[in-house]
Amino acid sequence: MSNNADNFELLNDIDLFVIDFSTIANLNSTDVFDELVNFWVNHRKSVAVTRDFYENYDVIIQCRNEEQKRIANYVVSTLETLKGSNLLKYFSNQTRPGDLIEKLHKNPRVCFVYYKYSEFAENVCDYEQNLMAKAIVLNASGELIVCTDKDAIWTESFNRIDKSVIGDGFFKNSYIPTTGDYVKTRDGERYHLTSTIGAGGEGTVYDCQKEGIGDGTDYVVKIYHKGQLNKLRLKKLMIMETKKVDFNGVSWPEKLIYSEKGEPVGYIMKKIKGKPLSAIFSSDEDVLKEFPYWTRENVLWVIIEVLKKIQYLHLFGIIVGDLRLRNIIIDQQGNVSLCDIDSCQINDLPCPAGFPDFTAPEIYNIEFGKKLRTYRNENFACSVVLFKLLFCGLHPYDQIDGADSIQMDINRKKFPYPQCGTYGLEKVPWGPYKGIWKHLPIQYQMFLYNMFKVGERYSVIEMIIMTQTYYNFLYKYKSYYYFVNDITFETEDIDDLD
Repeated sequence: MSNNADNFELLNDIDLFVIDFSTIANLNSTDVFDELVNFWVNHRKSVAVTRDFYENYDVIIQCRNEEQKRIANYVVSTLETLKGSNLLKYFSNQTRPGDLIEKLHKNPRVCFVYYKYSEFAENVCDYEQNLMAKAIVLNASGELIVCTDKDAIWTESFNRIDKSVIGDGFFKNSYIPTTGDYVKTRDGERYHLTSTIGAGGEGTVYDCQKEGIGDGTDYVVKIYHKGQLNKLRLKKLMIMETKKVDFNGVSWPEKLIYSEKGEPVGYIMKKIKGKPLSAIFSSDEDVLKEFPYWTRENVLWVIIEVLKKIQYLHLFGIIVGDLRLRNIIIDQQGNVSLCDIDSCQINDLPCPAGFPDFTAPEIYNIEFGKKLRTYRNENFACSVVLFKLLFCGLHPYDQIDGADSIQMDINRKKFPYPQCGTYGLEKVPWGPYKGIWKHLPIQYQMFLYNMFKVGERYSVIEMIIMTQTYYNFLYKYKSYYYFVNDITFETEDIDDLD
């Protein structure tokens, strides 16, 4: 193993380099990548990318961080030059990192290139015992680490929880700012807390005005209550400052906030307006009450937008953790935003929060603050969000004569819908839900069945692709079969499909 990207010569016997997009998203500059490209070109090495590489590219170029977009565009353009030299291979049918790793992990002439805290890294670690491929791992500092044996790959790729932040101790601030007070950032910017927006168990959110800017601001400040700011939260916020997350609809903790005495008390984030999805997607009536002209296309668009925001965070090694409809806001135009994500898992710092209805069965009953979640865990939560939006608030395991708790049916995979088709819906609760299922394309029915009955964990990118395909289906066929685009289905329309 080498800590110097110049040691690519150690990989001179490699025939194929498989590059994951997580590498590109986390580059600090293009210099290191150029060194790698020069090695590929000079030694005539083949480079492979998958369909999800370009799907992730489509996500990153929608962000507001110009440097991230510049690097992504530069890399994709550079790969096109490799294509012109017959060095680029495209696996168009591969959308899940684990599938390609499964096929190639025993090949000693293959090298994987990925980010340390990525889903790709997680999948590589699944094959630690039989791993014969090599790896180049981009670490959190932006260095490319060359790994030539499985022990080195495991060391650089397997993530362990930072035990230094585990504990119940909290900071005893001498004063907690409130309305009318001034607070400041590390670089000296001062903000006046003008009014209270809302309060919860962790803290209070204030509207604010930046000193010297005039009236109003696009930001709000969250001030933690006494006993809520501990070592885990503080260290996490300090890392968040460095991540440069900037995506429309992601209310990210951008800077730590200090009291006038210089004590950390909270953070500043972009202001968002609207209602939580949990208040809108509680029934089909509530959806249509808020958005009376919506169709199923609108619902699918919301699902895709939510998933894209989550995937953007995933690219930077950020797992939302406490993912549920309450933490997603929608405005009157239908734009969605992720909020209240300061508890997320970032690098080796765990997310201490979670909600049972969105918790994967393999981590049910664990103490979240003492264990790192995996992307596999998060993908289950994303699939529940997808289903609840698609079915106007219904949980995938809600059913007639179900278990005493939803968690029991989650654990048993008691999904009350058939593999495909329109029969076998006796256990589905009364309401529009049978109609929603019957109007789904068969491929999407099988997609949901595989997730919730078989236990398949599709990646977020796969969920986006499948939902976009469904969206395209509606766009094509709604003029012929108008009712397939409805949110609520009439009985005669349902019967027509039997």
